[in-house]
Amino acid sequence: MPQRHQIHLDTNAAILLVEGDGPLRDLMRNLTSKASSRPSTILSTSALTISELLVKPLRDGDMRLVEVYRAWGSGLQIVPVASSILDTAAQLRARRNSLKLPDAIHVASALAVATTHFLTDDQGISNSVTNSSSKEPDLFEVCRLDARSLTSLIESLTA
Repeated sequence: MPQRHQIHLDTNAAILLVEGDGPLRDLMRNLTSKASSRPSTILSTSALTISELLVKPLRDGDMRLVEVYRAWGSGLQIVPVASSILDTAAQLRARRNSLKLPDAIHVASALAVATTHFLTDDQGISNSVTNSSSKEPDLFEVCRLDARSLTSLIESLTA
């Protein structure tokens, strides 16, 4: 039986996938393509991500990019920012003062869908955010947007 993957994309992962260039974008495309083709893998993001993605294109009047992001989001499990997510985000922030509210909402959204891998380049998000002590296991693996991490995750999808 294939290993279950629930891969949660932070906003900066989505930007890399849609607007990035070069080898990292190619790795992200490879990752999302492989993930989408496996029934045991689910790609998710927070509803907050879609809102964050739309700000700059709307400000710039780039309706083409607005439509690209709206279409992109339709292929993912979108986690609504419900009151339970906000409550978890508040608990996370209470344990870690330096965690910004949007980041806490992203982490809480990932926790709500039992994420196994969280793709982000935000240094404020780490595995230590998700547990209250170093004795508890990490609830998901934080994967950075670098060649080593993305390649490792792609390999785990093909194992």
